[in-house]
Amino acid sequence: MTLRWTLDKDADSGRLRLPGGLGTTIDLFVSPYDLVPLLLTGASLGDWRMSRWPTVLGVMKVLVCALVSYGIATLAMGDTEAHSPAGSRMDDFAFFYGSVPTSAIPLALAKEFDPGSAETLAAAVLVGFCLAGPNMFVASILFGGADNIDAVVSGVACIAAAFSVAGAAICVVIIGGLAILK
Repeated sequence: MTLRWTLDKDADSGRLRLPGGLGTTIDLFVSPYDLVPLLLTGASLGDWRMSRWPTVLGVMKVLVCALVSYGIATLAMGDTEAHSPAGSRMDDFAFFYGSVPTSAIPLALAKEFDPGSAETLAAAVLVGFCLAGPNMFVASILFGGADNIDAVVSGVACIAAAFSVAGAAICVVIIGGLAILK
């Protein structure tokens, strides 16, 4: 309420935003944040091989942290609150929030303080991204309380089939191109 005079209401979405030039300037400075961590992670990989340590780190962050945060939330709620609809939503949110993948911040710290481990951490971050995408997608569908889960599952299956066909076509083109070049 104190800073209400600094916010404008967006005409299209009805959401509050910073006024004019200030909002544009902040957007200019924070817009690369989405791509810079991915660029840093990819640039930190030399020759990437799937090994045990990055896989363990990725699984620990995405799956084990999600389950541990779900367990802690369930224990913290107690028996009376855990069975209420609000308690169930809190548990679900704890699982979803625990499955958020690691950003590139640990990688930046590793480059500063332990450059030898940067490649392992970059591989672990990428494994975490690959695990977190499907995990968060399924968790959001299951915990979202979709009324018609069959329609959602059939839509996801249709999208997966379309991507599978497109991926197979790309593989055929690549293999055919390599066969012609050889």
